[in-house]
Amino acid sequence: MSLDSDTEADILENVEEVMDNLLKELQDLYSYRDLFFENHPIDLATEKNKLVEEKKDVLVEKFESIDADTQIPEALRAKFLYMKGRCYNISPTYDARATQCLSKAVKLCPALIDAWNELGESYWKNMNVKEAKSSFEGALKHERNRLSLRCLSIILRQENSDKKRSEAHTAIMKSVDLAKEAVSQDIKDGVSWSVLGNAYLCQFFMVAQDPATLKLCMSAYKQASLDPIAKGQPDLYYNKGIALKYSEIYDEALFNFEYASRLDPPWQPPKQERMRLVTFLNAAHSLVKTRGKLKAKKLATMVQ
Repeated sequence: MSLDSDTEADILENVEEVMDNLLKELQDLYSYRDLFFENHPIDLATEKNKLVEEKKDVLVEKFESIDADTQIPEALRAKFLYMKGRCYNISPTYDARATQCLSKAVKLCPALIDAWNELGESYWKNMNVKEAKSSFEGALKHERNRLSLRCLSIILRQENSDKKRSEAHTAIMKSVDLAKEAVSQDIKDGVSWSVLGNAYLCQFFMVAQDPATLKLCMSAYKQASLDPIAKGQPDLYYNKGIALKYSEIYDEALFNFEYASRLDPPWQPPKQERMRLVTFLNAAHSLVKTRGKLKAKKLATMVQ
């Protein structure tokens, strides 16, 4: 028997059906994570990652029971490796197995945009911003797509966060443009709206503190909250809280910081921002109550 015959004999029976079933389970896994708070009480927030990991482990076992090199035909191999890498990549922390699978997938099929984007997400989790950016740009070489666009929008802001306003201006405005383009790809995608809101918020701080920019920011967050996936993400409420704080709508800002904390209890920034705002409001209340009759040293301590 020839080598080719041996290889063909190893191919899974009904391989396309197997792939379809794996894809359906992978989609269900991501829906379980992304729509967790649509189907579970917020009190289960501390259990969310553990519950997702348990479901992931079951699916990982199915993927790992298949040898991509011998049991999956070459025409389907890149898609299989992409799916396997995406399964690994659902975890909030970096998994080197995801990078390995996804790197192979894009080498086998450079036009597989989903694999490029997933590879970018994987590198990003490992704090490898350079390779993440390269991956998203790799996807855009084949097709303008909202995921690559919005991720590059975020990366541009990250790369310029420590620069002076004059130096960061061009990059921040490009970040806004990329986020706008991402929204235009699918106006119902709340995650893209959330990224656009964040881009406007960054523009407010890094370019010019124009109240009109904050209004655009709040409008984007409002659109984001219409999407069940976006409205389950704590960063939407945290960033919205920041925008509300600088809009001087303090009661809603406090609510959003609190809600962000409830969605992701271990995440500290919402708790810290809420505490700072409460301290500021208490200081302001004391000033009003005493008509400002406070010593300068005491006042400075209260508002720090």
